[in-house]
Amino acid sequence: MKNIALIAFVLTCAAQWFVPAKMIWQRERILDAGVAYKFKTAPLTPATLSVGDTYNCGLRTTA
Repeated sequence: MKNIALIAFVLTCAAQWFVPAKMIWQRERILDAGVAYKFKTAPLTPATLSVGDTYNCGLRTTA
């Protein structure tokens, strides 16, 4: 019974190290090989948005 508990403990420890390490590795890979996207932005006036007005951001859609 102790062997099963020890194996379960070791597998749990390995999983707790593996999952964050995989997340870090994927993020670093994206930073190295990813594509940078640049968007044209414009400043917003917070007062108009708090009143409930909508903002036309001027995005062009292609059909």
